[in-house]
Amino acid sequence: MGSPRRGKLTVFLGYAPGVGKTVAMLEAAAGAKSAGRDVVVGIVEDHGRAHTAALAQGFETLPRAQVPYQGRTFEELDAEAVLTRAPELVVIDELAHTNVPGSGDREKRWEDVAAILTAGIDVFTTVNIQHLESLGDVVGSIIGRVQHERVPDPFLRTADEVELVDISPVALRARLSEGNIYAAAKVDAAMSNYFRLGNLTALRELALLWLADRVDEGLEEYRDAKGIRDTWAARDRIIVAVTGGAESITLIRRGLRIAGRVAGRELLVVHVVEPDGTRSATAPDLMRARELAEANNATWHTVVGDDVATALVEFARTVNASQIVLGVSRTPWYGRIFSPGVANRVIASAADIDVHMVTHSQAARVWRPRRETRPGSAISKLRRILGWVIGALAPLALTVLFIALGPGAVSLSINFLSYITVVVIVALIGGLWPAVMTAVLGTALINWFFTHPVGSFTIAEFENILALAIFIAVAVAVATVVDLAARRSRQAQAAEHEGSVLSELARSMIAEGDSPESMVESIRTTFVLDGVAVLSKDEAGEWAVTASAGEPVTTRAEATETFDLDDDTALLLKGQPLSAGEQRILDAYAGRLLRVLTESELAATRSQARELSAGNAVRTALLTAVSHDLRTPLGAIKAATSTLMLDGIELSDADERLMLTTIENGTLRLEKLIDNLLDMSRIQSGAVTISTSPVPVSDLVVSALAEVGAENVRTVTAGERGDGGDAEGAAAEAVVGPAGGAAASVGNADRSSSRTVSGRGAADGYGPEITVDIDPDAWVDVDFGLLERVLVNIVENSLKYGDGAPLTIDASTGAEAVYLRIADSGPGVSDDALETIFTPFTRLDESNAKGLGLGMAVALGLCRAMGIDLSAEHTPGGGFTAVLTFPRCRKDDDATSADEPGGEDDEFIGAAAGTASADEPGGEDDELIGAAAGTASAGDDDSVRADVGEKATDDVATTTEDDRLQAGEGRR
Repeated sequence: MGSPRRGKLTVFLGYAPGVGKTVAMLEAAAGAKSAGRDVVVGIVEDHGRAHTAALAQGFETLPRAQVPYQGRTFEELDAEAVLTRAPELVVIDELAHTNVPGSGDREKRWEDVAAILTAGIDVFTTVNIQHLESLGDVVGSIIGRVQHERVPDPFLRTADEVELVDISPVALRARLSEGNIYAAAKVDAAMSNYFRLGNLTALRELALLWLADRVDEGLEEYRDAKGIRDTWAARDRIIVAVTGGAESITLIRRGLRIAGRVAGRELLVVHVVEPDGTRSATAPDLMRARELAEANNATWHTVVGDDVATALVEFARTVNASQIVLGVSRTPWYGRIFSPGVANRVIASAADIDVHMVTHSQAARVWRPRRETRPGSAISKLRRILGWVIGALAPLALTVLFIALGPGAVSLSINFLSYITVVVIVALIGGLWPAVMTAVLGTALINWFFTHPVGSFTIAEFENILALAIFIAVAVAVATVVDLAARRSRQAQAAEHEGSVLSELARSMIAEGDSPESMVESIRTTFVLDGVAVLSKDEAGEWAVTASAGEPVTTRAEATETFDLDDDTALLLKGQPLSAGEQRILDAYAGRLLRVLTESELAATRSQARELSAGNAVRTALLTAVSHDLRTPLGAIKAATSTLMLDGIELSDADERLMLTTIENGTLRLEKLIDNLLDMSRIQSGAVTISTSPVPVSDLVVSALAEVGAENVRTVTAGERGDGGDAEGAAAEAVVGPAGGAAASVGNADRSSSRTVSGRGAADGYGPEITVDIDPDAWVDVDFGLLERVLVNIVENSLKYGDGAPLTIDASTGAEAVYLRIADSGPGVSDDALETIFTPFTRLDESNAKGLGLGMAVALGLCRAMGIDLSAEHTPGGGFTAVLTFPRCRKDDDATSADEPGGEDDEFIGAAAGTASADEPGGEDDELIGAAAGTASAGDDDSVRADVGEKATDDVATTTEDDRLQAGEGRR
């Protein structure tokens, strides 16, 4: 009886942990079990992954060997138990594992697998690409550390089947971040080390290439078995060199056949043109070749070069090509005497690059490119033309001069030296071939006119023959040296330019200040192109312009050159083709550009994340603040309402008034809260409607102070300012005393003088002193209602956070602007807080803050909507100052007429100041309010707003905390 067959080895290959090798192996084993095969699990490492453990539960699992080592017990594959059980198929995880010392004679698990295979048992196993012995150095350079657990390549190549378990690096990192590979504590370290995107991409490429090689081996075995002797080209980057002639189509198709047999091969079609832009083929011929290349996913490149062979090899090395496809030479036989041809020179200089020579139907025809100049000439076309002209005329002129001097006047040696001088001059101007023509012409003229026998080309003396030969040799040598010097000079200039460009690129990389737009513009100016554009794929897979400079280039068809930076990004160039040296520079630019684009995308992603985070923070702050600010007034209203509704309790008139005042104050606070929220929403959505008209600043200030129920207001008269005001103007100023005291108001007699707004008298000591000093000429063109809101918010802010310090409101006029300053002398704010005071939801005193902190933000938004500048600064000596800057508005001459609308302002001031009339409706209400607030009222709605905005009397203030709820919105 013969020995048992060797078992079949199936390897599930991955490029990193977590790609799903074990799961794929268990699923395949489940399929084999369903097909009736005897399947057991030798060892499966689930690494705590519930899904993997669940899959392994469906199999018979052999006990693991318990191996003690250094005071601990380890579990290993029990290979002897597998051999004893002898199933048809055994599942063994982690082929590269090193066995714990003492577990048996075999050091590596792959050796256990080899023994099991020898026993005729099929094996399913897993391995990662980094554990292959042949890739150890490559993997080490990628991940930065050496892998000690390795599997010999010969053993792995004996596998009957190798299945690649693949997943994109991005998806793998997402799986890692979700905790599906390692424990949460290890995720961050793994993401920043082994699982970096670059590492995973490189390892994935290694796995794909290794598997492709394995498939190639199988294919070669098949060819040998079938007796196929044709050579099949290897996988790599392939260059097809085309002239644009009819044979170009044949060459491209041959290149496509070479590149298309194995995935991962890339085909580049290259056409070399001369430095001056003249082409060796017509545009339609080139277009047909280019369309064929691009239709088959090949890339088209136009290279400028002095020498075709050198340009091809240089380009091939730039793009790391491994093969070059060339057509056989069409140079005539006599041409090959002087030059070996492009193909032979490419073969000679290609070194480790394979060169394919392809025959074609045009090979028998002589290729006659249309050229205006010798390729590779280092001298300009104008200089060459001038050289030809001088070379033709100068020898004739010199001959006429010598003949005119007469026979024997000049020796033959002088003749030779003179003509050589002309040859040197022509060589310096026109280069080699004009100088050779001059030398030949000079030789003929000397021989005919000055050597014996004269008048024939026969030379009687040998020394004259030698002199003519030397003359020609010297002339050609000088011309060659001049031409070579010009060529070297141009190469040096090109190298200097290349160095300066690369130096500038290096400086920009160090500075890290480039943007995609600046990089694209730099490429356009560096290479003197008409247009440059970067195309990227959007989410729908369509190409869109990401950055551009110069003439628009929106599609690949419009571009002269196209360079793929990666699968989703392409660089398009429009203009003169680039030389091979310029393409080296562009390659450096392309790498930097790709990095800048990546950084730009990351910055945009970070910005979006910050915006989302900020939005969440704003919403959280809004909800927190709104819940607090709604709860407080609602609680006060509910408490007061409940008290009023209690049965069996009789409240005094004073207590009822107190409850009603509490309800009113809470309602006003809620109204203020809602107003600020709506104002902020209108500002952010741009829905603020502006209706402006010229108004005096004094009216605005008076209205705002009345709105906030300002107390202890003192106005500065013209006399106090030193303006020379009259007695009537001085008498207009007054400080109003307590309830029932006299209240002064400014009548129409002097409308432009400072206004007085009264709340409680100074004698009462209620509220900070407010000094108002308004220039009568301070008029502004604003929306009265909106600006009143601005001033109310600012004044409330100062009253609330000024700790009772005096407040000054002054307005002054400049040549083109009006300045309104609202300054308190309180504790002020810090420098940092001053920068953020207009930010929504900013409150300095969080421990005792009322309101959302929207007041100053709303004020700034409304000012911007009206074209007013609002800024904050420190008050000299301490405190906070808000400064409003308006464009100055000239008042009309009759603006103070009593008949003008607005003359009622003075009556309004009187009402707001507490002037009362017993006959007016609402007098009874005024008595109720007066009892609680200590002010009289004319029944005007404005006076009610002023009164309910004030604090309660001392008795009320000490009775309940709710009475401290004032109309107004805090904002610092």
